[in-house]
Formats: sequence, C-alpha cells, structure tokens
Amino acid sequence: HNPEGGITDFKFLCFNGEPSFVIVDWDRFIDHKRNIFTSAWEKVNVEASDSVCSPEDFPKPENLDEMLSIARTLSADFPFVRVDLYNIEGKIYFGELTFYPWSGYVNFTPDSFDYELGRLFDCSSFMK
Repeated sequence: HNPEGGITDFKFLCFNGEPSFVIVDWDRFIDHKRNIFTSAWEKVNVEASDSVCSPEDFPKPENLDEMLSIARTLSADFPFVRVDLYNIEGKIYFGELTFYPWSGYVNFTPDSFDYELGRLFDCSSFMK
C-alpha cells in the first residue's frame, strides 16, 4: 500500500481475551479506507459513522495468526479492549490499548452490528 498514506492500522476488538473483529485503516492521509473483518478474515459489511467501508479489499496479512495471538495476550484481563497493532514489512508493532474506542460515539451501519458487539460484551467473570 502507498507509504504516503501512512501506516496501516490493525484494530482488534477483543472480548474477554478473544479478538472478534479486526478493523483495518489504510491510506489514512491520502484517501482514508477502512474495512472490518472477522478474526477469520471474512469481510463484514459494516460502516462506521466516521468513515466509509472501502470497496477495495485489503489482503489478509501473512502473519495474522501472530497478530491475533498478541491481541489475545494483551486483552486477556479485560472484558473489552481494542488492541491496535501495526504490521510493517512483516514486523508487528504495538500501538495502544483503547477501552473506549471513538469515545463511544461512533455509530455503525447497520445498527445490528452494535447489537452484535453488545452481545459479545460479558463482564460477569469480573463481577465477583
């Protein structure tokens, strides 16, 4: 992908240590694109209110399994966290852990995706 667009960002939505979705942002500074995938790299037809789902496919990273493993490790102690990673020439870099992505204000289309995310959120193991 175009280096002028910035670094490609992989955002793993993790629930109780399990990455369920991967949000990929690329070409952020020239023609921002974003797609959402399942952890099995199946494209999900969902748009966020701050971006448009790109018709362009993003290829599955060769080291996706390694990124998923890192996301599992970093998210293990939380009912929900977004784990941000960068994958530069096959080397994985940590970005951040985010507990309130987009400050909780992003809306998804279709609305059913909000329900899907809410269904995955289970804090019962932390409420002892």
